[in-house]
Amino acid sequence: MCIPSIRCIGNIASSCDGTHVPSLLSTTSTTTLTIAPRQYTTQSIATSLATLIQRGTLSPSIASQAGDASSVLASEAAWATSTLLCDAGLPPPHPSTVSADELVPSLCRAVTSGYAKLELKREATCALWNAVASPPPPSSPILDDNAMMKRNPETTIHTRDCILHGIVQTDGMIQSLTELIRARDADAVVTSVKLINAIHRRFIDSNSSTVVAATTSHFYKSHLRMKFDEAGIVDALEGVCDNTSIESFYGKGINQWSGNKNEEEAAEIAADLIDDFYEDTNGEEDEDVEVLPTTTPFSSMSSDLDNNNEMRYSFGVDGSSSSSFNFGGGGIERGSVSSFGSGGTAGGSGGGGSGSGMGRGRGRGNRNVPAWMQQQQQNI
Repeated sequence: MCIPSIRCIGNIASSCDGTHVPSLLSTTSTTTLTIAPRQYTTQSIATSLATLIQRGTLSPSIASQAGDASSVLASEAAWATSTLLCDAGLPPPHPSTVSADELVPSLCRAVTSGYAKLELKREATCALWNAVASPPPPSSPILDDNAMMKRNPETTIHTRDCILHGIVQTDGMIQSLTELIRARDADAVVTSVKLINAIHRRFIDSNSSTVVAATTSHFYKSHLRMKFDEAGIVDALEGVCDNTSIESFYGKGINQWSGNKNEEEAAEIAADLIDDFYEDTNGEEDEDVEVLPTTTPFSSMSSDLDNNNEMRYSFGVDGSSSSSFNFGGGGIERGSVSSFGSGGTAGGSGGGGSGSGMGRGRGRGNRNVPAWMQQQQQNI
C-alpha cells in the first residue's frame, strides 16, 4: 500500500496547478489511543517522504534488514517530493518553501550517497532542480496582480539562491553531480547539468547578481571553481557534447535523426558552460592539437572557429548569439535574475520557458503504468 499512497500524493500535488500542495504539506493527523488517554500527532507528509528517501541511502547490510523494497520506496518518495517542491521559492510561509528545509537535505544525501542506486539519484536531482528553478506559471491566466508578483523570478530568486547554496554546501555534491552527468540516463544527465549550470551562473560568474553574502567573495568563487576542476568537470561536459554528437551521426543519419530532447538540451548547456567558463583551460591544453576541418563526417559536432581560432561546440546554435543565454527561454541577458531557471542555451532554445523546472508530475515511464496496460502493450 505504500507505493500507491506515495503516487497518490504525487498525483494530487500535480493536479490543478499545485492548488492542493499547501494542504498536503500542512496535513497531520491526530490519533487517540483507546488504551491510553493521550492523543498522538503523526508525522507530516514531508517528514515521511524525507524518511523514506533516507532509507534508500542505507548500506546493503542495513537495507536488507529494512526490507528489499527500501530503494524502490525511496525512488518513489523522491519523485513525489519533486511534485511538492515545484513552488519552492515562493515567499514564506508558503509550505513548499518551508518544507524545503526538511526535504532538500534528504535529497542531497541521496545524490551524494555511495549506496543510493541510479534511479534514486535521478529522481533526487530532478526534485532538487524543481526546488531551485522558478515556480511554474499557472495554466489559468485568471490571477490577481499580487499572485503574479509572488511568482515573478525577481521575487523568488533570493530564496532559490539560498536553497541552491545549501545544495552546494553538501559534502560531495559537486563530485556527485559531475559523476551523474557521465551516467547513461538522459534525465539524470540533464538535471545534473542544469544544477551545475545554475551553480556556475549564480555563484561562480563574476557578473552574478546573487545576494547570498557567503557566495560573493572572490575566494569563495575561486574555491568553488577549483572543486569543479578537481572533479573533472571539463572532461565530463565534453563527454556530454561528444556523446550527443556521435549518437546523432551513428543513430539514423544526420538528416533523419530527431534526437532525444533531454540529451540535446544537456549538450547545449554543457557547450555553453565550456565556452563561458572553461574555454581558456581548453585552449592551454589543446595548443598542440590539430583542429579537424569542419567538413568531417561528424558535422553535427563540427567546430566553429572564430577569429581567435578558439574551438566551440555547435549544436545548431548560432555562435553569434553568445552575448545572451537563458536557462530555459529566449532573450535573457547573462547573469540576469530571470535567467536562473532551466535550459541554458546560447540561442535561446530550450524547454519550458524561462526558469522552468521539470514540471509537475514528470512521468517515470512504465513504472506508473498499470500492469494490465503494460500487458496490453506487449501483446500489440
